[in-house]
Amino acid sequence: MKTLPTVCLRLILLLATGLHLPQAQAQQAPQAQQIAQAASKSQASVEGTTWSGTDSDGDRYTFTFLKGGSIRYTSQAPGEAAVSFEDEGDVWAQNGDRVIILISDYSTYLGTITGDLMQGKSWNVVNKRWSWEFKKEQTDPELDD
Repeated sequence: MKTLPTVCLRLILLLATGLHLPQAQAQQAPQAQQIAQAASKSQASVEGTTWSGTDSDGDRYTFTFLKGGSIRYTSQAPGEAAVSFEDEGDVWAQNGDRVIILISDYSTYLGTITGDLMQGKSWNVVNKRWSWEFKKEQTDPELDD
């Protein structure tokens, strides 16, 4: 298991390179700098918000972005019971309209926010890839504490 500082470093590196897939980073260096410079400071933080939707496999997810970069999420495959997680290794970071979610050492979610819609691509350690689309839900005032 990676320590939180190592995970944070990984998040910073991904954000600094414009949130491109690792194998594309070397080819995207000039574009990454432009993306980082163009990141809009007017984009509201996802901290304290909840987003839910489905992925390309039909699985339903709900992600709640907690203070300090922690995340709580629920996943539910079709016909299965929902399972909730809030583990130390599950973290998020944001750069303008770009968001990255790291689920421990298992999967990565990279997304772009447009209004109340977040869309993106994901991959995991067994090289499975999928896409997803989440909509912003009403903000929970208890998350601001």
